[in-house]
Amino acid sequence: MLVTLGWVELFGPYGLLALAGALLWMNMRTAASMLAALGFVAAFIGQIGAARVGAQIATDLSTKDFKVVTLHYYHQFGPLFHYLALVGIWVAALAFVWVAMQARRVSVS
Repeated sequence: MLVTLGWVELFGPYGLLALAGALLWMNMRTAASMLAALGFVAAFIGQIGAARVGAQIATDLSTKDFKVVTLHYYHQFGPLFHYLALVGIWVAALAFVWVAMQARRVSVS
């Protein structure tokens, strides 16, 4: 129960943002809304991947040398998921600004 709650707290907001981005894209069908959806999905995947790498490191630490585990998992996949999540959030944030500017332009004219 406690472990499940932790996963929901960690991935829940990213999953909801990815869902909101997908719903926005389904309603607007613009490049900006597509970028927002893709950005939030990338951030969601990045968070899941980073948690998986962290869980694998924690599991392997009990059986292997710390340096071997850290070099193998973190340096191979850690930065990939870290930057995927960062770039995804930035793309989604900038795309939401773009969507807001488009919506304002439509409502004014």
